[in-house]
Amino acid sequence: MKLYRSSAFAVLLLIQLIAGCSEQPATAEDASNETTAIGEEPGAQEESNPTSIGLDAGGPDSNAEDAGKTASGALSREQGPGSMPEKFSGIHEVLMDATSEKEPGNMAYNNHPEPIIALRWFARYGDEEKVRVFALHALGLYPTPENTTVLSEVAMNPKEPVAVRAGALRGLGRYDLEQEGLSAVKKFIFSAATGEDLVLAAAATDAMHGMPTARPLLLELSSSPKTPPSVKAAAERALGPQVE
Repeated sequence: MKLYRSSAFAVLLLIQLIAGCSEQPATAEDASNETTAIGEEPGAQEESNPTSIGLDAGGPDSNAEDAGKTASGALSREQGPGSMPEKFSGIHEVLMDATSEKEPGNMAYNNHPEPIIALRWFARYGDEEKVRVFALHALGLYPTPENTTVLSEVAMNPKEPVAVRAGALRGLGRYDLEQEGLSAVKKFIFSAATGEDLVLAAAATDAMHGMPTARPLLLELSSSPKTPPSVKAAAERALGPQVE
């Protein structure tokens, strides 16, 4: 009987102890220990959430730089110099048949596999100068970040043949050069339009078509008696309606 009472008393005491422990409030130290126990450092969740730390809204220039990096990465994955890929042979024929008086449009290129990638390949690695010139101009029909990168690099590269650079400038002229992120290209075009190389000057002036900020310069070039004839003609074209 005494043993039964002692056992009952021990059980009652144990129940009271358990109840007392469950009623104790959790402390800050306990919460800290719990975090440490699961191996998560304070602030780790905030750092993993971009909206918590705030995305860098660096404005249009920042976005343009990001787009430029993406474009460069895409270009680096395309086929490099060497023998022409067989699948580009159709585009090659179109470029070889092209003339200034009868230049191919989108439909002529779109009838062949991967027209944009093919045009970029010929623009960068084509063996014939003529092929590169028309490929660069044709890239203006397909406004993409990758194409803008190719055209800009060729146009502003002094090591490239002048005729090829002129083709790149005219390709860029088919884009909206007033948009944010193309300030360096726009600055180069303004400089080239008044430069000493008349081939580049005429091409840069052609590229100003549809640019509101270029209108004062175009009016000056078209009216000044000192403007070379080829540049004056380009200025008059740029001031007129778009002709493709």
